[in-house]
Amino acid sequence: MSSKFSNIKSAREIFDSWSLSNEKATNETGIVEQLLQNLSIKYSTLQSAGKDDPPDCLLVIDGAIVGVEVVNLIHFKARKLSAKSRQKGSTEFYAIWTKDSFQKHLEKLVGEKDQKIQTGISNNSAAASCKKFWLVISTAEMTLYSAAVVEFVANWKVRSDVFECIYLILSYEPGRQDSGYVHFRLN
Repeated sequence: MSSKFSNIKSAREIFDSWSLSNEKATNETGIVEQLLQNLSIKYSTLQSAGKDDPPDCLLVIDGAIVGVEVVNLIHFKARKLSAKSRQKGSTEFYAIWTKDSFQKHLEKLVGEKDQKIQTGISNNSAAASCKKFWLVISTAEMTLYSAAVVEFVANWKVRSDVFECIYLILSYEPGRQDSGYVHFRLN
């Protein structure tokens, strides 16, 4: 995947706290709960699937069990470079996403998650009890803000064999005053 990098001195607390937390299940259900609030969707139950993963969370809407897989969109090469740079007390690196790199990255990610759920159904995990599935992709990538994503997803839908709904949640938005997320439906 070809992406350019920007050398930006900035903190990455949101990103690191999500991806490095020992409370993965709590973070996953919290992200799903925030999305449900943003979408004004009423539900009766939201819980982690725990060791019965996949999916990560089980959600009950109108009596139907929805399996929700939660994943963090990360540009691993930029993260690795940034970690090395931070150790030296230097500036951090952030990926400069292009429309092409963004779409290819998401298509690969969705394909991997499709396969994970299909394997989970075959292995009789929590996925076997679900009527439908959602994929929630969360990111704190500094260069993926709403104006860029609007351009990247114009006239494009990511395809999935499994997920009825695919959402992208942006936790970083320049100039935003509230603590909520910006979200996009990708299919």
